[in-house]
Amino acid sequence: MNKAFDIEGLGKVIITKNRQAKHIRITVRADASVRVTLPAGTGYNQGLYFVKKKLPWIKKSILKIQEKPAVPSLRFPGRNKLTPLHELVLEKTTGTTLTGQINGEAVIIGVPEGFTPDHAEVSAFIRFMTEKVLRLEAGSYLQGRVSQLAGEYGFQYGRITLRNMTSRWGSCSAANNISLNIHLMRLPEHLRDYVILHELVHTHEKNHGPAFWELLNRLTHNRAKALQKEMRNYSTLNY
Repeated sequence: MNKAFDIEGLGKVIITKNRQAKHIRITVRADASVRVTLPAGTGYNQGLYFVKKKLPWIKKSILKIQEKPAVPSLRFPGRNKLTPLHELVLEKTTGTTLTGQINGEAVIIGVPEGFTPDHAEVSAFIRFMTEKVLRLEAGSYLQGRVSQLAGEYGFQYGRITLRNMTSRWGSCSAANNISLNIHLMRLPEHLRDYVILHELVHTHEKNHGPAFWELLNRLTHNRAKALQKEMRNYSTLNY
């Protein structure tokens, strides 16, 4: 159950309880909203106390998000890579509203006269079309790749869910259901495989203990830690 609390200096903070949570967790989302996850037996007052204790860190995290530009400026008109498989094409139109269509490997966005590529509405629409294309790419690639790697290494898993996540590349539930971020499609192929193998290993090892890293290292030819470090060069928010 979710509850909203007004906290001075933050506004509304959503606090939710989760049976699987072992610790109190604070998440500052891409829109600068704050969510708190509590273990099922933890009281809401304890969650509020924890938020107030972490207030300086929360405000610092919100400030970083607010200072980060949403989308880099784009040439107008011009072509840019929207995803590894699709190009972004911006075209001036005589209409009054933004339009978008996927045509082969091109995502064509019609921009009315008077709008610049870094206009807030154009930036938001580009992000909307990016997510739409990534979901299409992920649907046609990721499920098949999970099945392929699972078969190759002898893993069993439950459902595959594709999501637009802001802070995680993937997750594996206690029932071995795997969630994958559609933004994996923006990564190089070897890093996509690393994330998939990471979650498949979690079907055997639920934590990040020595047994987990030993198995993942074996599957990645002794490169698990190097690949984990390389992942830090990419963000789910930078698009």
